[in-house]
Amino acid sequence: MTEPVRPVVSCSQLTTGDMGLKVLLCETADGSQGEISFLPIVGWVTLTESADGTPESAIWSWQPVVVFEHELCLARTVPHYRGTVAKDVIGKVATGLLKSRFITARDLRRSHSPIWSSNTTGM
Repeated sequence: MTEPVRPVVSCSQLTTGDMGLKVLLCETADGSQGEISFLPIVGWVTLTESADGTPESAIWSWQPVVVFEHELCLARTVPHYRGTVAKDVIGKVATGLLKSRFITARDLRRSHSPIWSSNTTGM
């Protein structure tokens, strides 16, 4: 009997600098409720992930690191993480960005839906 394949995740060392970005936090994905807040980025790591445990399927990405509750952690693990924005973005602009990202993501999900696709092609 073989063991189940476990996902493989590895991280590079911490690279300093914020690259002119900060982390955006908001309770709702579309920015309609809750306050907008930001966290400074203290560094970046290269995160390599493989869902099936094979190197061939591994994908890598740069991930921002922040200080949250007195610990260094990947920004995507912080509650209400919505992405990164330029350092000069303020609350009102951030709300607009969240709304546009939410609408784009919603439309993309719909375009892959069999119901949505059949409705658009039948016209």
